[in-house]
Amino acid sequence: MRYTLKDDGFAWKNIYAGRKKVGRVYRNAAGLFCGVITGGHTSEARTERDAFHEVAAQALGFNTAADLDANNAAARQARAARKRRAQAIAHDYINAPTIEAKFAVLDRIFKR
Repeated sequence: MRYTLKDDGFAWKNIYAGRKKVGRVYRNAAGLFCGVITGGHTSEARTERDAFHEVAAQALGFNTAADLDANNAAARQARAARKRRAQAIAHDYINAPTIEAKFAVLDRIFKR
């Protein structure tokens, strides 16, 4: 699920999951920003973005925003590796000199 922070013109900013409003980020009396998402997820931080990031990470099942960032980085690396592999295979297929070489590339793809 993707959470977004939107300023709808109120004293707080709303947190949306798709088009559904699921929480808000507001400034408390101590001057810190509090993030709240339905389901009991709350966090406090010095900036709106940090409070939003922490509470969204909690709602997604991570302990901290750093854990969410690490998970996202690992997913990006895995996607990049799959993309590089697909591009290399496409390059081999396109540059194969004979039909037998093209079939060899296709065999390599479908046997994995």
